[in-house]
Amino acid sequence: MQEQDYPTKAEFARYRRERTIGLFWRVCETAGVSCLMMGAYVFLVSCTPLKPKGPGLIKIKIEADSDFAKNTLELIQQSLKFATYLSNDLSSFVNQTTSDSILQQLDTLYNGNTYQLNTFGYCRQDQMGNRVGCYFSDGLNLVVCLLQDVGFQLRSITSSDDEIEDQFVNLYYNAINQACSYRVTTTFPCVLQLYNAYGKLVQWLAVAGICLPMLVLLLSIVDLILYVFLGVSSRMLQRIRLGTLATCGVCLNLIYILTYLTWNEIGLLVEKYEMGRVELQNDFCISLNIVLAACLVLVGGQYYKRM
Repeated sequence: MQEQDYPTKAEFARYRRERTIGLFWRVCETAGVSCLMMGAYVFLVSCTPLKPKGPGLIKIKIEADSDFAKNTLELIQQSLKFATYLSNDLSSFVNQTTSDSILQQLDTLYNGNTYQLNTFGYCRQDQMGNRVGCYFSDGLNLVVCLLQDVGFQLRSITSSDDEIEDQFVNLYYNAINQACSYRVTTTFPCVLQLYNAYGKLVQWLAVAGICLPMLVLLLSIVDLILYVFLGVSSRMLQRIRLGTLATCGVCLNLIYILTYLTWNEIGLLVEKYEMGRVELQNDFCISLNIVLAACLVLVGGQYYKRM
């Protein structure tokens, strides 16, 4: 609008000031939501082939110092290797005979290994601190990650074209579901059903935690364009953005809460058997919540200002 459209210069100056403030808030909001979207992406997709570097939700360092811990790890390692014998006997996973010499090359859960787990995958470092690789997986499900790790190594060693790791995981899921098909208890192995459900739930929450900021960013850009070129400020768009941001915050914090509750128990178990330590990455989650709070203030400030 032009100055002649207003009866006084004071009213026109007030209009220009309000337009400038409104534009400033919208630019800040778009920048803040962009940071939130990138932060959520890094937070939830790191430690996968898409983004090998970055913070994982969980870090597991295998440190078996006592004889008891070493014997416990040896038992777990032999149990994982037994799966290859089973698969070979069933002729379902490996096309050639899996010999003892091949199995001795598998170093899953060896002393000194480090696993960084995130919602969609994990990375592993060997005893020397060298990164072995990052893989897609069923998120924070440690059992699935270990089975897949054995499968990846076995496929590489035997030069097999079969996706052994996926078939190991399917065998595990089917075995647990069949063993507990007529009962739901919190005793082993049926407690693994709850653990498997937790892994899937966290993945769905992570998908929402990535998609919702993208939706808010798209709506913020649309609102910015409408405000700059048409002078339109849609309360409906503001309401949708505010609700979407709140939902995103719920999803992201539910991921952290579920991870903390589940992995706190696993960490206590690891410490009890003196097999290493489990670390939850808290700093990045706190930073993400700060950015989320800033976005809520920017969007909510515009909404309540016009009420």
